[in-house]
Amino acid sequence: MELDSTMGYSAREGFRCGTGNTFSVFDVVGRKSLKLKEMPLLVMDTTLHVNRKLDIETSKAIFQSYIQTGRKYDMPVTLLFHNLINEKIDWKNWKALYQALFWI
Repeated sequence: MELDSTMGYSAREGFRCGTGNTFSVFDVVGRKSLKLKEMPLLVMDTTLHVNRKLDIETSKAIFQSYIQTGRKYDMPVTLLFHNLINEKIDWKNWKALYQALFWI
């Protein structure tokens, strides 16, 4: 494995590593940098829609905010949209939101 994007939480979006930039993972026991790179996960669709129960417009504004911050600091922004549609969750308009993010 060369790249990991698991440094994020499902309960709340955010800069868990203080950045969105990719960085080397450090082995504290071996006291050395590893070849593995971390690209922190900033925002996940289920965090906003399922966990926080936010509406589509509020969710879009949050995604836009992180994208704009990434542009401002020339930093990658890692977003996660699941390709799984769960019948118990209403995903209406989320495909349109995903597509709209390409034009932000």
